Amino acid sequence: MSRERLILGTAQLGLEYGIANRSGLPSEGEARRLLEAAEAEGVRGLDCAPAYGMAEARIGAFVRIRGGRPPFEVATKVASLPGGIPTDWVPELVEQGLDASLERLGLERVQTLLVHDVADLGSHGGALRAALEREVERGRVARLGVSVYEPEELELLPEGEAWSVVQLPLSLLDQRFAQGRLLTSLRNVGVEVHARSVLLQGLLTLEPEELAPPQEAAREPLRRLRAILADWSLQPAEIAIAFALELGASRVVIGAEAPEQLRASGEASERRLEPELVAALREAFAEVPRAAIDPRAW
Repeated sequence: MSRERLILGTAQLGLEYGIANRSGLPSEGEARRLLEAAEAEGVRGLDCAPAYGMAEARIGAFVRIRGGRPPFEVATKVASLPGGIPTDWVPELVEQGLDASLERLGLERVQTLLVHDVADLGSHGGALRAALEREVERGRVARLGVSVYEPEELELLPEGEAWSVVQLPLSLLDQRFAQGRLLTSLRNVGVEVHARSVLLQGLLTLEPEELAPPQEAAREPLRRLRAILADWSLQPAEIAIAFALELGASRVVIGAEAPEQLRASGEASERRLEPELVAALREAFAEVPRAAIDPRAW
């Protein structure tokens, strides 16, 4: 069952994505084989977005090979709205954006549609929410969600609005959303929490000395992490998924460049962590400098 809680993030299908990326942009054949491997490993979800380059189109090519019946629940996102637009443009932009995504994906509907830029809810909240609900009513979307970067952004979600999914960063070093009862509160009201960046775009797989100057702030936390895990004969990639689930994630978005990485993620999702290890990691990394955990700063 743990593997069914994995979602394949598809930025690596359409972009040269991740600071630990060694293979660059995959070919269409490589992308297809990766999707086939995800299915074989029991992964049941895909996370994509118009901003992920060729990702939607490559998923669409796979869907068409499968006769329009993908073996995954597909989530995509509403592109960030242009700054300064009139609010009455929002419905048309949402409709046109979803039209284009569905065409690229080769689908008539997606399981989840996420707001990619939560700031759009601050500037056009009512109109944006109404436009999204209209797509649910039309049967083109099963459920709605938001993607956030900061705990404070959850305050932009008006009280009483029912969002089915919140996607947020959560990792061994980035535990901001796990402070207090935030994740528990979301799950208690029926929100499915999708953890992303559990390996910080691959940073946690690197040795501290491999980090480039833009990631300098992460060098000392990464050294401390590796020192703690050395006492348990573990590597960060072996426990990152299990740790996110331990903290309260409903599902975990993973990245992969090759089928063997998917197999490793599947195995990692089934690992059970010792309570003493979880407690040590939570204490050691309760507070980490923002520059060390926010890929946007790199």
